[in-house]
Amino acid sequence: CGVSAVLVCTSKREDSHTFKQATSVPVINATAITSPSEALATFMTINECNPNFKNLKVTLVGNFNNDDNSLITGLVKLGAEVTLLPCENGEPTEEVIKYLSQYSDVKIINDKKLALQNADFVYFSDGDGKLKVTKEDFADNTKYRVLSSVPTDTSLYSNDILNGKNSLIDRQSENLLHVGKALLFLLV
Repeated sequence: CGVSAVLVCTSKREDSHTFKQATSVPVINATAITSPSEALATFMTINECNPNFKNLKVTLVGNFNNDDNSLITGLVKLGAEVTLLPCENGEPTEEVIKYLSQYSDVKIINDKKLALQNADFVYFSDGDGKLKVTKEDFADNTKYRVLSSVPTDTSLYSNDILNGKNSLIDRQSENLLHVGKALLFLLV
């Protein structure tokens, strides 16, 4: 009775590759950057609050020029209206935008208040230290719920957002554990 597979959560791809080289069992990196695991946990968390993704307004904040856009792709395929508030040089590639346009129009808005004004859910990705969202940026929007990549990049938002009543980050982190266990169960 040994280890059949390992689930790690690291924002550095090199760390998961090092781990994989040190073991003979499958290694799953459960971060949004290199795996859809976090996207699944985010979908699960949103679904617990609102089972219908159709016309749900989701604003994603951060850097979207990485090599995996599982979260954005899943949201548009599920019918959500997606708005991106990118960091400087953080817009998705033209290839990604073209792919997503098959399913929905993804709006890219650089004005914080405009991007957040009608959001049902706001997901914070990784940032560049220049874009920072505060509670005041939500203006009159009180219905929004906050999600974040795990581990969280707190350079994108203020502590009152992270620890506020609208934050679902703890629940999302717990759901990531459940998704990881389900993936391991399916693999083993």
